[in-house]
Amino acid sequence: MTKLARDARMGGRSDEGWHRSHLGRAIRFVLLSFFIASQALAGGLVISWDANTEPDLAGYRIYYGTAHSTYDQMIDAGNRTSYVIENLQEGVTYFLVVTAYDLNGNESLPCAELSATVTSAQIYVERAPEGIRINWSALEGATSYSIYAGATPGFTPTTPIAQLTTPGYTDGINLATLPLARYYVVQALVGGTVMHTFDRVGAFNIGLRPGRNLVSVPLLPTDARVTTVLGTQLSGATNAMQADKILYWNGRDYDIAWLVEGSSSIMEGKWVTEAGNQISTIDLDPDRSFWLLLSPDARDTLLTVTGKISTDPNRVLTLTQGPNFVGTCYPVSVSLINSELAADNVVVGARSSATADKMMQWLRNRYDVAWLVGNSGTAWDGTWFNESGSSPTSMTLNPGVGYILWIKNDNPSKVWTYPNPLPNL
Repeated sequence: MTKLARDARMGGRSDEGWHRSHLGRAIRFVLLSFFIASQALAGGLVISWDANTEPDLAGYRIYYGTAHSTYDQMIDAGNRTSYVIENLQEGVTYFLVVTAYDLNGNESLPCAELSATVTSAQIYVERAPEGIRINWSALEGATSYSIYAGATPGFTPTTPIAQLTTPGYTDGINLATLPLARYYVVQALVGGTVMHTFDRVGAFNIGLRPGRNLVSVPLLPTDARVTTVLGTQLSGATNAMQADKILYWNGRDYDIAWLVEGSSSIMEGKWVTEAGNQISTIDLDPDRSFWLLLSPDARDTLLTVTGKISTDPNRVLTLTQGPNFVGTCYPVSVSLINSELAADNVVVGARSSATADKMMQWLRNRYDVAWLVGNSGTAWDGTWFNESGSSPTSMTLNPGVGYILWIKNDNPSKVWTYPNPLPNL
């Protein structure tokens, strides 16, 4: 074991001064595991952390091992805030800490220990300046990789857009188009035989206008932090009054974050709390909706989100009496009838809009409202109607759109099992 590894295991070096600075607390793991093609095991983890703020920061070190508080491996990650640790064993749990060090070599105390278990083959996707960047696990034994693209999530792979021998590809498409929905299938081959097909991933554009926008993320992001999902695609400012904002309902009130831009500070390009003194801890749950508030003098904006297509048989959401900010993580439209809201009894109908549970969609300057008919003794029971009750509603749960599900009564069922309309991907 190296001296630095021993120091980390012992709880840090004893030098006075700089080493007492703490590492940013928001350290996260994204599992990036590797397919087993033979008895030789290979795997990896993506680890990321918040940046330190010291002006003499030089870099970070990652210590890890397979036992609690015992780190027999060390990686110097340089001055970056994420790192892919490769060549790990599938099924093994790894314990990790991160330290920071300055220009003189002084090292901070380690962060709190975290652990992660390497699992199955993985793929992730992100927005890049050149287009859409896809990265996937390097599979032992694979001789090439085929990349396919389509405009619908369930497209049939036919002709690849690229064939590579390395695990990574950038699709140089123009992101500034609406609508934009592009999905990818990556296959690993041995010769001409497919040895593994990775989970489908995609990119989706959401159109935003000045003022209030109620939206949701129709994919499963690799990293759900607001700074990662939204990035710098919206307009920032040096103060909360002028910057674009996110309002995220926490069940009692809104958590607010805004984008710092033009500040020449360590917060530049980050989404921060309303006070502006901390990086926001909001995670964007793909099953929930949230407000994006653009400046009244802003232009129409496109927000590109990326992630996996859900392969869960269903999404399980726990709802509460009162407002529930919901979205659809599926990149296809789902009718209210097929949403199973009524079948699960989390939404209970009534004879009038005044007493029924409601689904509400924001239409730039007003809400479109749908309510469930029930206990009327008519053939309309179980049907979603428009607010006036004059006809069945045309409202559907659309990808990228946010909704407010207003449950008026204390219904006996609180769990919504939202079925996947794409179960066979």
